[in-house]
Amino acid sequence: MRKKFLAVALAATMVIGLVGCGNSSSSSNNATTAASNDKQATEEFNPDTVKDSKTIEDIRKDNGDEVKVKGGLKMGAIAKSFSNEFWRNFKNGYEQSEKVLKDAGVDVSIKIDGTTDESDEIGQQTMTDNLVNQGYNALMLSPISDSNLTASVDNAKGKKIPTINVNDGLIASADYFVGPDAYQNGELAAEWVSKQLGDKGDVAIVIGMAKAFAARERTAGFKGWIKDNNSGLKVVAEQNADWDRQKAKELASTWIQQNPDLKAIFCNNDDMALGVVEAVEEAKADKKFREGISKSIYKIFGQAPTVPVRKEIAYIAKWTDTYGFTDEIIIEACNRTMAHMHSGNLFNYTDGILTRWYTNNVKDMSDIEKLDKLHSEEMSKTFQKNIPFANAKFSKTPKAAPKKQTFDQRTYDYKDLERKLIANRDSKLKSNK
Repeated sequence: MRKKFLAVALAATMVIGLVGCGNSSSSSNNATTAASNDKQATEEFNPDTVKDSKTIEDIRKDNGDEVKVKGGLKMGAIAKSFSNEFWRNFKNGYEQSEKVLKDAGVDVSIKIDGTTDESDEIGQQTMTDNLVNQGYNALMLSPISDSNLTASVDNAKGKKIPTINVNDGLIASADYFVGPDAYQNGELAAEWVSKQLGDKGDVAIVIGMAKAFAARERTAGFKGWIKDNNSGLKVVAEQNADWDRQKAKELASTWIQQNPDLKAIFCNNDDMALGVVEAVEEAKADKKFREGISKSIYKIFGQAPTVPVRKEIAYIAKWTDTYGFTDEIIIEACNRTMAHMHSGNLFNYTDGILTRWYTNNVKDMSDIEKLDKLHSEEMSKTFQKNIPFANAKFSKTPKAAPKKQTFDQRTYDYKDLERKLIANRDSKLKSNK
């Protein structure tokens, strides 16, 4: 199976050559894959299997490293959301292509646009229609789904504007398709996962948008490789997340809880993969919270939570992973917290202690003792400096003897006084009778 990856800069240059040299849209020599001029159902056109596809090397062999173009070209490029790094790289590629051509003296401009949301199919269609109506010479389109730009492409074809379908969603009626072998993408991913896991283990698949060609093909390639190679990998869960990072994270969190033996998760794109990474990291923190130092912390604080609190998990992860403190040091900080306060935000107070120790490069208990000694010395100096008379000098003159009393002191016969008190009590008792 041949690799069919194509750099964006080359794609843009190829389109300029196609339009500038007056080639018809039916030509197949200047494109990675030629689609039929007639509208076909998406299922009837698969760029992964079409026989007249061309690799980068084929294109360079047929056309040379430099494509001769005419100037005065105005091209439009529609990508998906630029919040995704992959599509930002596409944008950079288009911009680089424009700069290279201008530096070579070619009069060309490329307008690049994309939605703010990778699910905004209508917004992407509106952007494309605007380019068609503004009379752009060629369009490079990366549709969100297989159908959302079909009408726009038909409109462009009616105005004899060449259209190139670039990656992900498939436009069967587009003149050309440029992109990787999506099925092979899935195969390569499965092969890599298999090597990492020793060809055994439970895996899951986060699928992109169901109506996007790339999502379906990458998933099919992943599962196909497992089947064809009689692999010990077992797909225990698969679901669409519509290219959305948060949805992918939520799916992964659920699967991790439901499948304790889950070893790997394959994602159809990078943004969803980042969401899965977040879920995995949080799951690790949750486990550490439940099974590790957290038990000791809550025992010291006199609390017994049944459900981990996200903020407290983050604190513990910071103390153990970022600061690298041992359980002994963390417990010492918690004990010092309780010595100063018994309620309020105990975790925050402890974090203040541990952050100060981290800033002072504390590695073990001996470092804490050194800090304590230094702090005590500093406090002593501050006391002597700020407390009145702390440094005052006093004479050692002995105190004068007390003056002799000159008044008569009363004297008592305590036995006689006791008799009188008892007699007085008895007299009152008799009178009461």
